[in-house]
Amino acid sequence: MASAGEGTSIGTAVEAAVPCTLLGLLLQGKSAGASSDAVGDRSGICFMREYAARATNIVLWAVLIAVTVILLRRLGRVVRFWAKGSRIPGPPILSFYRHSKLIPEWGDLTGYLSKLHEIYGPIVRLWLSPTELVVSVTDLSLIKEVLIKEEDKSPLPGRLFRLAFGDSSLFAPSFDLVQQRRESLEIQLNGVLLGKSSSIPLKVLDCIVKKIDAFMAEGPVDCEEMSQCVAFSIIGSTLFGHSFLTWSNADTYRELLMRVAKDASFWASYNIPPIWKRGFWRYWRLCTRLKGLTRDILVQCGRSYTSFEKTGQTSWKETAEGINLHLILEDEPYGNIMGMMFHGYLKISGLINNILIKLVLNPEMQEKSFWITSFDVQKMQFLLATVFESARLLPSGPLLQRCSLKHDLNLRKSLTIPAGAIFVVPVHLVQTDSTIWGKDACQFNPLRFVSKTVMYFPSLADVNCGFLPFGSGKRACVGQKFAVLAISTLLASWIQEFQIQLHAAPEDSALLQHPPSPKIMFVRRS
Repeated sequence: MASAGEGTSIGTAVEAAVPCTLLGLLLQGKSAGASSDAVGDRSGICFMREYAARATNIVLWAVLIAVTVILLRRLGRVVRFWAKGSRIPGPPILSFYRHSKLIPEWGDLTGYLSKLHEIYGPIVRLWLSPTELVVSVTDLSLIKEVLIKEEDKSPLPGRLFRLAFGDSSLFAPSFDLVQQRRESLEIQLNGVLLGKSSSIPLKVLDCIVKKIDAFMAEGPVDCEEMSQCVAFSIIGSTLFGHSFLTWSNADTYRELLMRVAKDASFWASYNIPPIWKRGFWRYWRLCTRLKGLTRDILVQCGRSYTSFEKTGQTSWKETAEGINLHLILEDEPYGNIMGMMFHGYLKISGLINNILIKLVLNPEMQEKSFWITSFDVQKMQFLLATVFESARLLPSGPLLQRCSLKHDLNLRKSLTIPAGAIFVVPVHLVQTDSTIWGKDACQFNPLRFVSKTVMYFPSLADVNCGFLPFGSGKRACVGQKFAVLAISTLLASWIQEFQIQLHAAPEDSALLQHPPSPKIMFVRRS
């Protein structure tokens, strides 16, 4: 019998015979003979357990190293982002959330930026979070330089529109992705429509007048509500043709479009879709319903195209059909057209509302525009000047934003805007700056544009960098020419037929002090 010492030595020998690699185990095979099968089985199991543990540790270490490298790279980018951003003048970083609490004290972001520009000069930085930097500029030379060099936009609006309306090649953050589609749409939208003396067909104008009569039958109308209704008819008939004017679901479509766009700003704030929330699925059903209504009006629009061809009325049919060909793609069936509908609706309704406010507060301007000797809108200098001046004093959007997604932006004044920073122009501050527009910058004076409207129309932003209601540069609004002419055509028809009056005059007669949405009346001329 073997002694205890011999048993220990045999166990040690068996353990030593256990291969330390998987290849060693396979090569060992049956060399030990039948008598050592039990020992071999036990050693094989022990080895496989140890091998699995070692392989798992290797994988975990590899993952840990990879994650560490990724985090260090991101940390390095954040540090460089902070270092470059901190060189721009701006308030000290006491807390990233303190700035957002200060904004309500000044009414809105524009008011807060105005205060910062008074303190720090024409260029100001504002940290919203450790990775969100806003750079505001009011200097004209810097604005022109940045708008020429920066072609991208912030990724957040792109994610918002993709969530609400679907994929879109018109509203992507990267300019490289949208350039070709924007250029072709601009040629179709502006080139075809600007060849006509009237950008709005007579049928659309008659429909709008009927809506005014319906509104006035119930008493004075809310200026903002009236502007939204009219703008929706204009942009809808432009994109879908005359069939949109008689569509029974038009009001439902407008309400659903605005609700989906408004709620998208909340749901797009999540980095990943919050599928665990019931509210997200309710919002998703609203988006699906909106796409269904868009599909329905497109089908109805196609039927109208056929009827236009049979009756020989092809002018507006060709225009709307041509625009849709540039918006509807196989992989983007609804994103482009719904995004265009939303953008056009907001821009046109804002401009109409602001112009109506200025006209009711300045009734003498209506009388000057009443004596129209030519029905070609592009030759109505004073009317176009009134549109431009209203857009200058009351821009439809508070901020014009750009973003360089890949490269730092080096400016002439030894300033560097780091890649990823959001560049903004506070439009109202620039368009009411007395150093740019003179001592009467805050007064309503269309005469400042009369000598420029015909000569430079409609690229006034190229002449005066301080005129930015439609943006400037390569990402300027593709429909700005159409919007100006469409609104001018609409106003010309209104002024010829109505006197637009303020229902209740404000106690203070100052031109810039008016109710947020005053009640107005359309009184037919005798």
